[in-house]
Amino acid sequence: RHAEILDAFKQKLDNFDYSSEDHLNTLKMILIKACDISNECRPMQVSEGWVECLMEEYFHQSDQEKKESLPVAPFMDRDRVTKPTAQIGFIKYVLLPLF
Repeated sequence: RHAEILDAFKQKLDNFDYSSEDHLNTLKMILIKACDISNECRPMQVSEGWVECLMEEYFHQSDQEKKESLPVAPFMDRDRVTKPTAQIGFIKYVLLPLF
């Protein structure tokens, strides 16, 4: 859904209309996205603890999905993901396109 929201915003950006409810709703979604993923923009001593918590949450979810024979998102699988590769992918494909 991230890419869908970002694409919708980019399409409206050149001719943004502050009187359009659709344009304003898209702007609000982008602002919420920016706040939601802004942890990587914080100083390392602040962001590091949050990264650890997020990765543990992802790993816990994927562990449960494996137990229930459900599909597991590759970026949540503790058997396939390392912290550095997860952060590089997140920054490259999610953070930078937005900021």
